[in-house]
Amino acid sequence: MSARWFVCSLVLCAGAAGAEDATPLDPVIVSATLGATPQSEIGSSVTVVRGEEIVRRGVVSVADALRLVPGLDVVSSGGLGKTTSVFLRGAKSEHTLVLIDGIEVNDPASAGNVFDFAHLTVDAIERIEVLRGPQSSLYGADAIGGVIQIFTKKGSGKPVFALHGEGGSYGTWKSAGGVSGGSGPLSYSLNASRLESEGFSTASEEFGNREPDGYRNTTADARVGYALLDNLNFDFTARYSTARSEEDGWDFFFDNRPTDDPNAFSETEQLFTRGQAKLDLWDGRWEQTMGIAYSSTERDSRNGFDTAHVANAFDSHYLFNGYKLKGDWRHRLKLHETNTLTFGAETEEEWMDNGGFYVDAFGFSPAVVPRHTANATSLYLQDQINPWDFWHTTASVRYDHHNRFGEPITWRVAQVWEVGDTGARIKGSYGTGFKAPSLYQLFAPGVDVFGTHFPIGNSSLKPEQSIGWDAGAEQSLWGGKALVGATWFNNRFTNLIDFDFFEGYLNRGRAHSEGVETFAELHPWENLSLRGGYTYTRTDGGTGENGALLNRPQHKGNFDVNYRPIDPLDLTLNILLVGRKDSIGGVAGGYATVNLAASYRVIPEVRLFARVDNLFDKAYQEAFGFGTSRLAGYGGAEIGF
Repeated sequence: MSARWFVCSLVLCAGAAGAEDATPLDPVIVSATLGATPQSEIGSSVTVVRGEEIVRRGVVSVADALRLVPGLDVVSSGGLGKTTSVFLRGAKSEHTLVLIDGIEVNDPASAGNVFDFAHLTVDAIERIEVLRGPQSSLYGADAIGGVIQIFTKKGSGKPVFALHGEGGSYGTWKSAGGVSGGSGPLSYSLNASRLESEGFSTASEEFGNREPDGYRNTTADARVGYALLDNLNFDFTARYSTARSEEDGWDFFFDNRPTDDPNAFSETEQLFTRGQAKLDLWDGRWEQTMGIAYSSTERDSRNGFDTAHVANAFDSHYLFNGYKLKGDWRHRLKLHETNTLTFGAETEEEWMDNGGFYVDAFGFSPAVVPRHTANATSLYLQDQINPWDFWHTTASVRYDHHNRFGEPITWRVAQVWEVGDTGARIKGSYGTGFKAPSLYQLFAPGVDVFGTHFPIGNSSLKPEQSIGWDAGAEQSLWGGKALVGATWFNNRFTNLIDFDFFEGYLNRGRAHSEGVETFAELHPWENLSLRGGYTYTRTDGGTGENGALLNRPQHKGNFDVNYRPIDPLDLTLNILLVGRKDSIGGVAGGYATVNLAASYRVIPEVRLFARVDNLFDKAYQEAFGFGTSRLAGYGGAEIGF
């Protein structure tokens, strides 16, 4: 499953692809430069997951929508609503900054200021941009591995009402509705959804666990815009969700793996909002954006006494509340047709309120955390230089003043060279990253178990730092009907923060990841599109076999086919291959899954759809000891009027 798989994947890619016929091969990207830029002019590695692709695949979570992205690995600790992490190019999950319509949604009260994808549904998503490599020069302290930015849909035109309902395996049901439109200066999009599932066991059934762990999620989002003047627009976006997830425990005493726990659950409430004003001057040559964003994630985790399971014979109740308030003022100035300057200032404050208790066989041990805060003020500058049609350079630098960790300076350079009329592009980038320890890593209280104190937080932690580069080439073929490419990447991390059961959080030292991402896209006919890809990632500096970092497979491949034999019918086949990976407690073996999706538009206003997950009923684990879906089917209808 090494060289042979690599060769097979390249052959697979050479005749495959992944864009529908209506999709341009040079889409506009926002995240890489903080402004709309054609992808052909961007030297950074970026992938776009479009809303149309999400719809045709029929997935309900953003995590599932991301599984096919090159260089990105999704690891879920169970089914719907269970902790879900993403790893970009071997970086830690907390090294990825996640934004929704410009709102930073990483949780300051989480272990590493990470965003948990467990509760993020695909409702109202227009597209997802995945930007790989260190991005601190534009995005600051949480983007040393990359950025994932989600853009929701804007309303326009006459009002459109939509109703959505589906159900299927594991007692899963989803209902959703919304309205969008626009009139004169006003645009709006309002949506709400409810997702419920009886679920399967979070702890893998392979080890005898049978108790299903249910999940429910309610999400509402709104996006409203108003053009006060021809050159002055106001926008407001908000997303609110509340979720309850039944959990399982971990058997530390006997088997060191997850085990059934009938009375453990967690509740999560999230609110993400942003308001902004956009002003265009000098016939659009000077664009200013001023905004303020607020994010809140409140988690309540409980586990009552369970005398039937010795490993879970404890009563615990923990609260984790994280908040962030951020203001920004950005300028995008088109100095010349060959030169665009972007500069701005940001200020943010985040705070954490934690509390809870832990009870063991010998008594009650309180663990209450007072409020802790951190703030930073930042300045950044970016210059996009395009002296010739075939030459595109982007350089950026950022200064941060962090109240706890000094004044780091980060920078990045990206380059694209289009080779004449050959359809070939050579690109590369080099940049640095900086990540401050999270408030939880600094101040989380220790835990007393059987009279022994185990520390968690460490106020002496140092910031993590990274240096990363990549170099690659892309080739357009057959008049733009195909695109193939490969990128070699290399990332080095220093002062990496890790957790030790006996010492708490500490700086481990160094880690390294490198590898190759390959992809190919082909849409030979109007009704057929294909995509294939393969990623090889090698890591060291971790605790896995041969020093590998945990939860990072060396091999990942995918193949995706979309076929429309007749206009109303849309068929999708997806194959995902993931190699073995070291995980906490053991090794998760490699696996391949096959998924099918189909939709049929009965009339323009009515669409029927169905999907089959894990077609061949493969038993596998994304993380050692945690359950995954077996063969499952879902179906439903969508009505618009």
